[in-house]
Amino acid sequence: MFVATVKALYTSALLAVFAEDIAVPINLASLYVSPEFPVLQQDYPGVFVDFNIEGDLTQGTIGGQALGYPGTDGQIVPLEYFWRFQGSLEYTAFALSSLERDNLTDELIKLASVHNQYPYSLWHSYMDNNQSINIQTQLDEVGFTGKGQTQSTPWGTDEVMYEQTVTFTVVGEFYVSEPSTTLLPLSSIVVLGTDAQGNLHTINDPSGYPA
Repeated sequence: MFVATVKALYTSALLAVFAEDIAVPINLASLYVSPEFPVLQQDYPGVFVDFNIEGDLTQGTIGGQALGYPGTDGQIVPLEYFWRFQGSLEYTAFALSSLERDNLTDELIKLASVHNQYPYSLWHSYMDNNQSINIQTQLDEVGFTGKGQTQSTPWGTDEVMYEQTVTFTVVGEFYVSEPSTTLLPLSSIVVLGTDAQGNLHTINDPSGYPA
């Protein structure tokens, strides 16, 4: 449910950056970027996108203000809780030369080191404005794992494949409708109040995640 959505969001966000005309030593616009590991030679170099949940998925209770969402019959359905998660976003740069791998790794590092500069800021804007999950990427620390090379390829040759994984800590929350258990768009969440007769009504309809 939410894991596939997280991967899809971070894939689209990176593609939005790479689609821009960036003066770097590697052609980013044509790169393979996907949550599916590449098995074809034409997909190299590229980026494999993964997300690992760390710890438990926990329920958070709605406190301080009443929240709800429009039901299928048009009536507002109160929300009793939401789900919190934490995990690790992994961008794995892979290439058939160590220089291409290193250049691609540098571009992934820039998502944190120059995150306020265009076009890397597009990555953050895409994540901040998504309507699926309230998600935050921590930028004060970038991790590195899995650097290496293997003298074999998925297509059966003995070429050397180079890779490096760049990791970011991610925390987030999402709402689920009942009983369908589908993700609720953040823009559908409304703040509720009660009238003199105790009936629920909408106070306002905030854009995005309610404060």
